[in-house]
Order: sequence, then structure tokens, then C-alpha cells
Amino acid sequence: MTEDEYKPITSKIESKETGSSRPRALIAYYFTFFHLMKKFSSSTYFPLIVDSPNQEDQDVEHIDKIMKFIQENQPKDSQLILGIAETYGVDFNCKTITLNEKYSLLQKSEYDNVHEEMINKLSKLWE
Repeated sequence: MTEDEYKPITSKIESKETGSSRPRALIAYYFTFFHLMKKFSSSTYFPLIVDSPNQEDQDVEHIDKIMKFIQENQPKDSQLILGIAETYGVDFNCKTITLNEKYSLLQKSEYDNVHEEMINKLSKLWE
């Protein structure tokens, strides 16, 4: 085998696909792996995290297809964390968290509650 045969397919996608077609090809590639891992793995399934599927400023037709693809192809019984600025009319039928502070997932007003919850869980680990 040659060295090229061991390179990840993402490098081939990234070198051949340009502009707005690259994110579409990569999302299809990653979701294929999500489904394979779900089907053939015996380990605990991890949350899927998709951050900003509209990075290459897709036109409305393409971003709509990407959002529908994500919605329709999320593996059964999996958790999806989707970082988006807009849903483009796709209903993900899930809890939505709106971030209000730039560069912050956890809001300052939630620090005490989250700290208490985490301390309780961590202390149970050591019992």
C-alpha cells in the first residue's frame, strides 16, 4: 500500500471539494461514521456535536438541505448538540438553549446552580 492510501478521506474531500460543497460532503461523511459506530460498536454512544454547519455561507437551498439532512439522519437514541445561529425553518423538536453572552456557553447567572449540581455528582463518585 502507498502512503496516499492511508490518508484520511477528509483530506481527499477537502482537496477536491471547494466552497459550499465541502461542508455538505463532510457532513455526509461524518454522519456515515455516526451510523456505523452506532450499529457496530458495543460501547456507550457519545453525543454528536455539529458546530456551525453553515460555515461556508451556503445559499438558502443548500443550508435548508443540510439542516433537513441533520434532522432526518440523526442516529436513533442519540443526543445531538447543534450549534447554529438559525434553524432555517427546520423543526428539530428539541430543547433550545439561546446563548446571550459572547464566547460563553454557561451564563454567569447559572454558575452557582451548576456548581452545586456538579459537586453533588462528584461527591457521589467518591462514596
